[in-house]
Amino acid sequence: MNFFLCLFAFISNADAADGFVFGKHIETWLIYTLVVLGLTLFGYMAVWGLGILRDLKSGQSIKQPWD
Repeated sequence: MNFFLCLFAFISNADAADGFVFGKHIETWLIYTLVVLGLTLFGYMAVWGLGILRDLKSGQSIKQPWD
């Protein structure tokens, strides 16, 4: 536990004052965040879309969970 605290702890406020987090500029982290969120959205939509296609191709009526 102490290892992780030392690994991810900042020495002072001066470390984050220039906009660098873990050695990368904050805009880089924002781009990484957008890419990850975009890939997550794409994966979610693909799974949802494939499920709908599978249900439509089955020929049975689509039932609601409460039916």
